[in-house]
Formats: sequence, C-alpha cells, structure tokens
Amino acid sequence: MQKLIFLLGYLFLIFTINSYAQTPALLSSTIAYDSNQSQFGNQSGYLAVSDIQAAYNHARRMEELQFCIPTNSITNLVMPTQSVWNAMNSDERFLFLINAERTARAGLNYCVGDGPVAGLPFTGVEANIDNIAQAHAEELIATQSTTSISQASNIDANPNIGGSGCNSLKGMQSNCCHTFVPFSVYRIYFTSDDTPANSNTITTPGIEVRSVFFLVYGSGALGNGRKMILTQNIEPGGSSSNPCGFVDDYGDNGDEGFIGIGMQGGIPNPSFNRSHIDMVILSYFDPVPQENGCNYSCTTCDPCMANVTLNSNSIASGNYQASNSINSAGKVLGSNTVAMSASNFVSLNETFEVKNGGVFQASIDACYFRL
Repeated sequence: MQKLIFLLGYLFLIFTINSYAQTPALLSSTIAYDSNQSQFGNQSGYLAVSDIQAAYNHARRMEELQFCIPTNSITNLVMPTQSVWNAMNSDERFLFLINAERTARAGLNYCVGDGPVAGLPFTGVEANIDNIAQAHAEELIATQSTTSISQASNIDANPNIGGSGCNSLKGMQSNCCHTFVPFSVYRIYFTSDDTPANSNTITTPGIEVRSVFFLVYGSGALGNGRKMILTQNIEPGGSSSNPCGFVDDYGDNGDEGFIGIGMQGGIPNPSFNRSHIDMVILSYFDPVPQENGCNYSCTTCDPCMANVTLNSNSIASGNYQASNSINSAGKVLGSNTVAMSASNFVSLNETFEVKNGGVFQASIDACYFRL
C-alpha cells in the first residue's frame, strides 16, 4: 500500500475529466492473410518479418475500404529485424503485435461511436493473469474441449489481481485489484496431422502471428475477438454515458491493462479426425491505481532504475519511479503534473520548485518495474 508523503500544487480543485474514445468497429467481412499481393492467391508466410509486415499492412488497407476512413489512415506495421523477432519469446511477440494493432488506429473515427479511437497500448504481460490463461489452456487440452470456460472466479480468487470485493459491476470496487472489462477471455485453436514426440509441443508455425491476425482481421474480427484486442474505454456498442472499458488510471499515462497468454498442445477430441491441436487462450484485466496496494508482476516491463535524478527546469508530466531513491532540483511548471515514487526516499533540493498551477506528488512505495 502506498504511503502518501505530500502533495504540492496550486490547483486546489482538480476535476477528473474522462475523454472517452470509441473502439474500432467490427469488420463486415473477413480479410485473408496475404503476404505477397503480386502472386495469385493468398500467401501464408508466418515466420519471415517481411511476410508478416506485408500481410498485416495489406489487411489494414482492406479494412479501410470497409469504413469511412481514408486510405492509409491506419498506420503501417513496422516489424523488428528478423534476429530481434526470433529472439522474442511468445508472450513478447503477442504483446508486440497486439499493441501494434491497438495503436495503429489512434485518432481515427469509425463513424460509429464517441469520437476518435484512443489507441492506448496494453501495459504488458502480467504473471498472474498469464498463469491463469495457461491453466485454462491446459484444462481444455486435458478435457479435449474447445469450449472456453469462465475465468472470472479464478481471477477474483487470485490474491494479487483479485480480491474479496470483486464483482461484475462496472468501475472500481473496494478490496478488488481489477475493474470489470468485457470480452476478457478468448480461445483460439489450430488442428493438424502433426505427431510430435511430446503431444504437448506447440507445432503451429507463427502461432502468435496467426492468432492476432485471426482476432483482428479473420473470423474473430466479426465478433468478440476483435472487441477483445481493440477495446478502448468505450466498449463496442457502448457510449460515453455508459462506458465499460479500460480506464487509464494505472501507472503512466498512455497505456492501460495487463494481458496473459496461455498455450498448450495436445490430442484433440476424436470428432476432429486430426492428430494434434494447439490451444491458445488470451486474457486481460484492467488494474486499479497503484496506490491501492495491489501486487502486480509485469514480465515484459523494464526493471526500475535504482536511483533517479530530475534536475530539469521543466520536468515533464508523468510518473517517475525508482527502487531506491529520487533526487530533484528541478521545476514543475504550471501546466505539468508530476509524481515521484521511490522505495526508500524522495529528496528535494532547496531549488526544487512547483510553479503556480503545477501539481506534484511524492510517495514512498516499492518499485518492481517501470510502466
């Protein structure tokens, strides 16, 4: 639990104004994965970064044709180098592709909701929801089922991301480390005639690329799959008067929500008449503000710096964290809001200053990762 030390500022009344933003609309028809438009038929290169980039960018052009948005409005996917992509683990690849989709439509108006798309990325992959998603995938494989089961009770029962006060009501609840967000679990599976030595082995090439594409542009894009990947702070079909999505109130401004991915290979139900199945479970939750004392564990975030020094004459708005200390002789200007949090101490030099209208908060709290 965070211990508040002091709050400085000349704004005596601070009102929180939610700037609601729509979620991109569902597709009217699916878009095929086509990594080489110069060849007849749809190509299926899921491993080379050049093929992945070409297929996703072609799909974005096809999406634009279905809506009122101009050509090239959805920004192009830029993949990392092949060596960097190959070095990523599966969670990192999922996060990269999902966040690329969430941010590519920022500022666009699909003519079906409240204003432009916010385009906020997810904060990262969180260990507790990752474990819950993995257990879900393993259970479906063990029971030879492809029917998703509710994860709500498992999330609520988790001491780090759940709590005794969790329920299905909108907004933040007392004694609960997440808020309610719809479409928070989705199942995808791929069947084949593979016969790996260990049936639990994942055999689907480029499973991360195929899964995210399916959700945003394939059959999942006609329903809850696309909703899950792209939901902002107004759920599809919602409104600013009755929102039910992510609230940007955790960590840094500009990202919100933790995701988890579970994957398991196995032997499918005999009705499939195939020898192998790869199960993918995607899930997420919306964390509550840090001062509520919840114990999140981000596995893809950067570790905190031990000591931070902020001596700028204009400290930029944001949250600054350190695992040991923060020292500052800088200035918080009137248009800026600055928060400093360190595990041991926050030290302000005698020249430190908060200008008229500026807002400053300092606190002592453990820092495990940078948001």
